[in-house]
Amino acid sequence: MQTKLRFMSLLTAAVLAPIAIPLAPRSASANTPSFFISNTNLSNNIGLAACAAGTIKACIESVTIDGVQLAYTTSGASATHSVAGGLYSQPCRFVDSTGTTCQFPYLVITPVIRGGVAAPMSEVTVRFRRPMDGTPTSRFGATIVNGTLVSFTPAEKGASDVATVVARSAEFQIGSTGYCVGFSIAIDTCTVSETATRKVSNQVNMLLLPGFRSSVVPPDVKDPSCSPTVLDATSCIVTIYDKDSLGGWVDTNASIFGLASTDRFTGAAQLKIAAPHFKMAEYDTVRTANPCPYSPTICGGQPAGTWGYTETTTLKNPDAAKELNLAYFRMFMSSGFLMNSFGLKPGEANASTLPVKRTMGAESTTPQTTYTPSATGLLVDSQGIGFSAPVISVSRVMQVAKGKTVTAAAIIKAAGVAAASKFGTATVQVNTKAGMGRVGKNYRFTKAGEVSVTVKYKSSKTTTGTRVLKIQVG
Repeated sequence: MQTKLRFMSLLTAAVLAPIAIPLAPRSASANTPSFFISNTNLSNNIGLAACAAGTIKACIESVTIDGVQLAYTTSGASATHSVAGGLYSQPCRFVDSTGTTCQFPYLVITPVIRGGVAAPMSEVTVRFRRPMDGTPTSRFGATIVNGTLVSFTPAEKGASDVATVVARSAEFQIGSTGYCVGFSIAIDTCTVSETATRKVSNQVNMLLLPGFRSSVVPPDVKDPSCSPTVLDATSCIVTIYDKDSLGGWVDTNASIFGLASTDRFTGAAQLKIAAPHFKMAEYDTVRTANPCPYSPTICGGQPAGTWGYTETTTLKNPDAAKELNLAYFRMFMSSGFLMNSFGLKPGEANASTLPVKRTMGAESTTPQTTYTPSATGLLVDSQGIGFSAPVISVSRVMQVAKGKTVTAAAIIKAAGVAAASKFGTATVQVNTKAGMGRVGKNYRFTKAGEVSVTVKYKSSKTTTGTRVLKIQVG
């Protein structure tokens, strides 16, 4: 069965069709641990490069594999590791800033195959220097990793000019090719096989961004000076990030992933992922010497294998011939982003107030999820996610006791639009049919059950937005 994915890309991304762009010449001997950079040929790729004197755009400060720092080389023939991807630009801004251009690197790190063998690779550390200009969005405030994130140190002006991503490789079950591996803008049109055709365990993919998408989502606006790419007609839409999302990250072992985004109407933070439904079958090959076809007098004393071998291939585990391919999704949200988007403190988030959903079409399920608050934010960890192409979402459900009054400010915060107050006052619409009523400037809910409450807000100085918040009355 082939699965077609349909989803709107929200940000131009790197796709792995690397074409080398010459960089400042350096060299490394064939025995020196080193990395070579190859770039895609997308029109908005301004060139991923190693940092050099005078470099203004974002660049790679260093790459370290399993504790060994790699030298940079322009020779792919001598490199021990490949860094493929690009440095992409797109119109962007924060909620309270004017439009500018963001730079975001995406790279795929793999050992170079020599003689049919690739060196093992466990932990990868990449240090990125942010764009050295004065725009507010010239920072690396969030990352999405295909692998297992160990740590992320963001970079912004006045704090640190270098962001550090430490990640470990994970096993990817792959059933797609070309643009449809890793971070892909083509995720809406990718064809993914039902059963994986290969697996990879020595690769790490990472994407750096100025932050997570803001929960204040005005209508899409295109930058008139921008030219869309052939692969992504939405690449000129101005992306609006949340300034307070600094330090946020997402990781997953799905073989294809899109962009963390915000649902305009529900305020849900979401990520589109895809992979084969079943794991690649694994086989054992048994080699047996063929018997001698002649008389014992001729055969006697001849070593095994004189007359060839017969190879028999069998499933390693016949009961696991259709083993489900299950993935994880982890998302760390800073305290500021959590409050702006969902009106919650880290210790207030749980399966009731901030449920995680796996949605495919009209079907929605709840994966096993743990919530770990900390002094700086909240880690949401979901396991056992099945495929083919689900959207993983984190959304707010406000819990209210029957008969208790709730302030308009609390509802507006929970809806994730309090940050839009600078544009105008948000209003809460009363859902009388569901037992919601007004008590002075507050609201009371008299019927148990789930209530949908609409909030009208100014998403910009000139536009009005609609947000629908779910409230559970009990």
